[in-house]
Amino acid sequence: QNLIRYRIAEQFAPDAQLDIDLTEKFRAEMILFKERVGELALQASEWVQAQGEYGPVYYVLFLGLWILLMLPSSLGETIPGFLFGFRKGFVVAYAGKNLGILLCFLVGKYLVKGRLQSILSKQSVTLKAFKRAINEEGFLAIVMLRASAAPMIVKNYGLA
Repeated sequence: QNLIRYRIAEQFAPDAQLDIDLTEKFRAEMILFKERVGELALQASEWVQAQGEYGPVYYVLFLGLWILLMLPSSLGETIPGFLFGFRKGFVVAYAGKNLGILLCFLVGKYLVKGRLQSILSKQSVTLKAFKRAINEEGFLAIVMLRASAAPMIVKNYGLA
């Protein structure tokens, strides 16, 4: 309700003082975002199901794009189990997740490497430590980073 009130006031009286707390506005925006993402996932799932035997291939592509856009991956990884059953769903989710990670790596490495390096390295001492660890330990450091609770942007784009 407050978000609706805020948007109406913002549109018709942009200079007016609003009594809405910014954290309240953020929470409301996040709820709307989650609803939109859920609707998108549902529509994509219905479309994939209608594609018959090519559905799993389309879902792999869809999940790869989903991860590239940094949308919540838990939802996208769960849906194939419902659509295709456990075994086929696991393979589809695994392939889609790996495609998404590969796409993030390629975009990070070849399109936005300089920009990402400047943003991520200035903000985090931890990233500098990971970079040093990757140079020294290689594969083991990458496995540790992938298994950590680091944000997806660090895992997918930061390794580029």
